[in-house]
Amino acid sequence: IEQNDDFVFNEPYLVLFEFIHQKFKPLLPEEIEQFGTSIRELFLHIKQGIQLDKNILLDRIEALATQIHKFKNAIVNNTKSLLTRSRELKANTNKIEYQEKIKQASFLIDHYILPLNTILDVNHSQSIYNELLSVSQYSNARRFDYGDENIRRQFEKLYFTLRQIQKDLNVQSVIISNELL
Repeated sequence: IEQNDDFVFNEPYLVLFEFIHQKFKPLLPEEIEQFGTSIRELFLHIKQGIQLDKNILLDRIEALATQIHKFKNAIVNNTKSLLTRSRELKANTNKIEYQEKIKQASFLIDHYILPLNTILDVNHSQSIYNELLSVSQYSNARRFDYGDENIRRQFEKLYFTLRQIQKDLNVQSVIISNELL
């Protein structure tokens, strides 16, 4: 897209180029929290509309799974980006002064790493990770007791997706704790 005598890539192309070059700009905690808000709202709509139209329920389950995947990808990409920046600081590839290194490291920790750690903290009641645990428990129950077989299968699919994503997020949490903090 042309904009102000310059060209700007649409988001899908930008994401593709970032993926190809493995260059991810870390998202701010507020940007990641938007996934949490979306996940919470979709989950609430699923619970409130569990006995309403089956097609809408199926669409909501699919939309929730999509948001959860996007959240997991954002966390993985953030962790990779922060790990790269942290390693560059440790190696001092830019030959910066020690005090500047400390300043940059503190900035990364305060504005990216600690908030990201809170988002994934199982002991933090408002964390997105805890919301995923609630969705997982709900999906597990509904995959056995919902009347419609197609919806039961979707809940089962969501449940097993969440189990894998929880494992993936645990790996990211370990990386954050062991390597970044």
